[in-house]
Amino acid sequence: MLLTKRLPLLVSLTSALLLACVVVYQSDVIDDLRILVSKTTSELTRAKGQLEVEMQRNEALERQVMLLTDSIAVLNVRIEEMRLDLQRLKAKVKGLNQQLQKQEDHVRQLTEQLAKLKASNKAHADRIATIEKERQQLLDKMVEADKERIRLLAEIDRLSKSMDHAETDAEQVQQQLQTVSERFEAQPEPAQTAIEDGRVEHNPAKKLASIVGFTEVQFGEIQVKESADGAAIRHGAGNKWRYVLVNFDLQHKDPELLVGEKFVVQLFDLDQGKVVPFNEANPAYPDSPVGKIGYVFTWEGQPVGIRYFNSQEKTSRNYEVRVYYYRDNMIYQLRNNSVRIIEDGRVVTR
Repeated sequence: MLLTKRLPLLVSLTSALLLACVVVYQSDVIDDLRILVSKTTSELTRAKGQLEVEMQRNEALERQVMLLTDSIAVLNVRIEEMRLDLQRLKAKVKGLNQQLQKQEDHVRQLTEQLAKLKASNKAHADRIATIEKERQQLLDKMVEADKERIRLLAEIDRLSKSMDHAETDAEQVQQQLQTVSERFEAQPEPAQTAIEDGRVEHNPAKKLASIVGFTEVQFGEIQVKESADGAAIRHGAGNKWRYVLVNFDLQHKDPELLVGEKFVVQLFDLDQGKVVPFNEANPAYPDSPVGKIGYVFTWEGQPVGIRYFNSQEKTSRNYEVRVYYYRDNMIYQLRNNSVRIIEDGRVVTR
């Protein structure tokens, strides 16, 4: 009877003890969870900070790549302008040399006439005076021409030095671009969502830097022709051509990066400093962009052969083939992107 009365009390005590144990256990679990949450929060905060630093570093490198790319484009324009100025100055000096040579020959002829007239016993005073006056005028002109020649030679020397400095600057900037591009591509990819993708092919700035910094043009056979089916001009005059067949390949450490990208092939008139239009310039549509910058094509991952046609009269003596990366109506210089095809009016044999 007594045991029966105490049984509910024992059950109550047991339940209380079990409940106390459960409460203690749950308290420990909660403490552990709090510690885990705190630790996880700290790790997330640290990871977020690292991600922000990494993103800022990538943005800085991206800006640096764009700045270096623009600097190279500006330097290349300056170099090309100075090269054209040099060619014009050298042409003027050559003309002055020819002019001086003719005047010198004329002076020599006049001197010989004077010597013969003075040696004769006949009266040739008027004739002698006329010839001496003509000779003196020629000598005065020669002095002025020689001064101009000296001035032009000094200008050529100054431009040559400036162009050397600009080319050195361009090479240094190109090396900086390559270094920065390599660092940029070597950056570890931050944590990304399904929308945010930092791979080179999906990052416009990184892709531009990679294509411009690492794409090299490898030229193959180049033929200059008067007609599409005619034989290539080997040693003939270089002002009668209408067709240029250009074969080349594009090399990159990641070839797939170039597939689907646009490039442009140009024939460039070095004497006049302008592009030879693909097909020909149409006077009825002077502002038409068609063919104006050259032949635009999409790279498909294989070597290409371009038949460049222009039927207009060729009045210059120096031409070359150029290949550029073409994006957003802008052209970007590539490695080894030009080769001379006409030099001093003659076809260049490669």
